[in-house]
Amino acid sequence: MRDGEVDDPGKARLKQRLKENTFIQQRLPAWRPLIRPRCIISVFTTFGVAFLIIGGLIISASRRVKTTDKRYDDICRGMRSCSVEIDIHQDMEAPIYFYYKLVNFYQNHRSYVQDFDITQLQGEADDTSSCTISEAENRNGKPVYPCGIIANSFFNDVFSVTRNQSNGDQTIFEGNDWDGSDISWKSDRERKFKNVSDASDLNDVSRIGTNGNTLPFPTNQDFQVQILHH
Repeated sequence: MRDGEVDDPGKARLKQRLKENTFIQQRLPAWRPLIRPRCIISVFTTFGVAFLIIGGLIISASRRVKTTDKRYDDICRGMRSCSVEIDIHQDMEAPIYFYYKLVNFYQNHRSYVQDFDITQLQGEADDTSSCTISEAENRNGKPVYPCGIIANSFFNDVFSVTRNQSNGDQTIFEGNDWDGSDISWKSDRERKFKNVSDASDLNDVSRIGTNGNTLPFPTNQDFQVQILHH
């Protein structure tokens, strides 16, 4: 003991308990299995067979999927509307899903991903505080609704499908046969995205994009998918 230092019995007992504590001193009982070659081979063989079965099922299901695609931007260049024929050479069972594909469109850039205002998309049309690009935030002294690069680059092509049968009959898919609803999450449709409650508020905002395009409403499900799942 150094001069002037008083021995504290409480501290001494605490130090002793810490020395005897099996958890702090890392002396807890543990299971230390002896891994032998036979055990390793059995484990790897079991998992290997299981994964082969799962992989085979996935490949089988993938091969049963029938797809066809058609590029149309070169066919419809400079046209407001056009018709594109797609030949289907195999039977497809319902439901049949229709997708569009964009290339050379890099929407995972940080400045793109974050350029929207969630408060505005929930009904506050004049709130553009979270949008960063001035051209997509205010126009002619009015807030852009909805603001941001995502809304301004919204893919707005509209598709319709007509089935031409070999006997000359035509069937236009519409209603339940051409259903574009329920493509976004239910929570997004019912709670997260809302249009302005008062239609007169639209007189105080601009809904025109930088290229003269009309911007989508927040309740547009294609827009909801684009803004949340880029």
